[in-house]
Amino acid sequence: DLIPVITRRALAIAQADRPGPVAIEIPWSLQAEFHAIEIPDPKDYEYGKRVRADAESVKMAVDKLLNAKFPVIIAGNGAMISEAGYEIIQLAELLGAPVATSFVSKGIIPEDHPLSIGMVGWLGHPVAHEIIREHADYVLAVGFRFSDESTSWWTEGKPFVKENRFIQIDIQQQELAKVYPVEVGLLGDAKATIEEMNALIGKRGGRKGAEKTKSVVKSLKDNFRLKLPPMDKTPMEPLRIADELRKSLPRDSILSVDTGMHAHYFSAFYPIYGPKLLQNPGGWTPMGWGPTAIIGAKLARPDAKCICVTGDGGFTMVCQEVLTAVEWNTPVVWIVFNDKALNAIRHGQHGAYDGRIIGTEFKNRADFAAMAWAFSAEGITVTRHDEIRGAVQHALNCDKPCVIDMIIASDPIPPPTAGDWCEPVRAWAQPLLRKDTTDLMGERGQ
Repeated sequence: DLIPVITRRALAIAQADRPGPVAIEIPWSLQAEFHAIEIPDPKDYEYGKRVRADAESVKMAVDKLLNAKFPVIIAGNGAMISEAGYEIIQLAELLGAPVATSFVSKGIIPEDHPLSIGMVGWLGHPVAHEIIREHADYVLAVGFRFSDESTSWWTEGKPFVKENRFIQIDIQQQELAKVYPVEVGLLGDAKATIEEMNALIGKRGGRKGAEKTKSVVKSLKDNFRLKLPPMDKTPMEPLRIADELRKSLPRDSILSVDTGMHAHYFSAFYPIYGPKLLQNPGGWTPMGWGPTAIIGAKLARPDAKCICVTGDGGFTMVCQEVLTAVEWNTPVVWIVFNDKALNAIRHGQHGAYDGRIIGTEFKNRADFAAMAWAFSAEGITVTRHDEIRGAVQHALNCDKPCVIDMIIASDPIPPPTAGDWCEPVRAWAQPLLRKDTTDLMGERGQ
């Protein structure tokens, strides 16, 4: 008779502040019995989720942002969970503040928005890092936890520096000032709290220097150029593949990025144009997560084009799920970066052990297209960049699960990301301090 009560509690906990799974343990003896019970409707126990930060702290934060010389907004997964994208865009435009994100929250605002500057951290965009390191005085962190990957393991200048001052919004008390000291901590829901901030800032006419900072952001973005490998280069290069895929896939397609070296090319330089259009495990170890998660995405959003980018190592771990998609008639697309290696581990071995590697290179290249056909799915092998668009269009239109086997270079050109990966067996990243020079605002770095 306690099962309904415990289930109700679990449902409430699962939806509270930072949502997540809840485990209910039922003893085997109870599982073997019959019980006439009724599980209550969760809607009967809903509660207000839009908890606002206290009014005085909101006013204090607004005052500081309106008086800031160069405010920057950084949105994390908490902002995505709160569905605060629209409110963040409004706030950014009122302040003239550029918006950076974590990897998981890419797309919280469309990444072609004039004030979007991309993601930060280990795989961060050079423009986002430069703006935070060299220009930002106030950083408004919205549902952003300052995790290891998002801060290059808390390395000075990659992107955050001691000159940055922080205002932090979070639904959990323990996250406020956990990593960096804050001038104002706002305990509350991101969407509701920013709504209140926008109302106050709107009444005061926005930040006076908004247009000036917008012009700096535009200049820095315009001056950044991503150099792509030649179209005719073989074996194929991931930087070029990512660019061709973005041109080929619908703007509102859902992309699942698995763990592996291929993920580097879909972080800073593959734009996402809306909330929840990128699936990312939020960590660096769950190989095989992406190819399975995309099936779930398609079941939840049958109208969407759902594509997974994965490596040959991660895909091999869960490739049997192609058969699951066939059985369920779930037309998803897997794009496999086939480099004959567990390249993320291989790269780490090479750097840590004087070029020595073990167990991370394959002698034979797997034929994933043939495997797909064996499972009654579609399979395509691509060896040249100019074949990518045709293969993608076929995969999207064939109305069947489809595997695109991309034959890529074993040692591809790395993306020009701005952060660093740090681990104990290697030298830690060197701090990158703010330059003591006149910046684009015509003022010395603060």
